[in-house]
Amino acid sequence: MICTCQLISPTNINVYYFDITNPQFGIDEQKIEDLIKDRFRTATIIFNQQSLSSKFSKDCTDLEEQIRKRDDYKKDICLYKESNTIYLFGLPDLVKEFRLKFEQIKNKNEPQPCQFTLSERQVFIRYFSLLSHSYLSFYFSLII
Repeated sequence: MICTCQLISPTNINVYYFDITNPQFGIDEQKIEDLIKDRFRTATIIFNQQSLSSKFSKDCTDLEEQIRKRDDYKKDICLYKESNTIYLFGLPDLVKEFRLKFEQIKNKNEPQPCQFTLSERQVFIRYFSLLSHSYLSFYFSLII
């Protein structure tokens, strides 16, 4: 099989495949799709906007850099990032490995809901402390 690429724009490329054993000197599109499905994987990791802390951003940036610095980057593994989404494409083992690493970063930094129960006394104290704080703030704003 022979492959040639034509850059149309920064985000668009035409890829032409030719099978030199085929008498028509072309290759069936289904064969190309099957080849891509059999040999490559994709993964999409979506991050919650609330989890975008500085630690989270640093961990993600470090992992992105680790991927981009690989000798096989853009050959065996590709990465594309939008605001809160990372797309991976490449060999199945690499996509799986890096998807898991991004998921670990996501899980480590994602805010977790926390449920707790207050006694009536705690609710009463909290309510009146907020009320008195609001009242005092309002009162002092009138004085000043």
